[in-house]
Amino acid sequence: MANKVIRLLGLLSSLLIASCANEGASSFSVASSSEIASSSEIVSSSALPSEKDSSSIESSSSVETSSSKESSLPSSSSNQSSSVQSSNSSSSKEESSHPISSSSSSSVIQSSSSSHIESSSSPISSSSSEQISSSSSSSSISSSEPVIIDKEDPNATKGLEYRLLEDDTYEIVGVGTCKDRNIIIPSFYDGKPVTSIGYRAFEGIFIETVDLGSTLTTIKDCAFEDQNEMVRIDIPDNVTYIGEFSFRGCFSIEEAIFGNGLTEITANSFTNASVLKYVEISKSIKKIGDGAFRNCGQIIEVTYHGSFEEFLEIEIDEYNNFLIDRDIVTFIFLDE
Repeated sequence: MANKVIRLLGLLSSLLIASCANEGASSFSVASSSEIASSSEIVSSSALPSEKDSSSIESSSSVETSSSKESSLPSSSSNQSSSVQSSNSSSSKEESSHPISSSSSSSVIQSSSSSHIESSSSPISSSSSEQISSSSSSSSISSSEPVIIDKEDPNATKGLEYRLLEDDTYEIVGVGTCKDRNIIIPSFYDGKPVTSIGYRAFEGIFIETVDLGSTLTTIKDCAFEDQNEMVRIDIPDNVTYIGEFSFRGCFSIEEAIFGNGLTEITANSFTNASVLKYVEISKSIKKIGDGAFRNCGQIIEVTYHGSFEEFLEIEIDEYNNFLIDRDIVTFIFLDE
């Protein structure tokens, strides 16, 4: 009996100890779960962004920061986190659009600046080009008409008769209504150059002086024949040809000057210029034609624009012996 009681007490003790152990484990389990819950609440509350944090999250353009915050949030606040994430996304989209807008505006500013610079510099450029254009135009005009002295020379002889040549220049063919004794050959007639004096063009009047002009190139045969009142003839460099007998019978001429345009003093050109005394010959002359100075026995001085050796190279035809007889004529050599 006593043994049964002792066993019963032992069994009750075991039950009691088991019961106490269960209660302790249960309370420990409850405490642990409540601690976990409270800690999770703490974590949850600390992890959730405040209003200030959310506004700062919205203004931030870093996607990685918001993503790391989202990953640190517990699963219990996933709804809030997704709302924050969506807010972040929209904020990121808005902010990502701002740099584009900013760069666009800077492009506009830059474009505006460059256009302003271009527009401000363009008048200078335009002005410069106008000046250059104007300068080159004026220089081309002056260089294209170097021989124009005057198209309407008030001093040029009026009333002469002209003929238009095939090369679109004019030749004087007669005296027309001219009564002048001092002739100035016009450089231009009717807007075109006067380049020639025709055969016996001045027959009918007596000339004392003649200015051959700046465009004349040709004096044809007998052009001034028997003009026995002229005392001097100066053939300018622009004249390249004088015809035969062009000054024949001009027995008052005392001085004749031959310019650099001539290569020949043609045959009989000064025949019977009986009082001719002074002759000036350019270095360009290569030939003195037959009888060019026939019956010009009064020549006392010849000026040559070259050396004596060069003068000896000139082809001198017959009846020009005075040019060889140095005992009669004084030669002046201007070796240039």
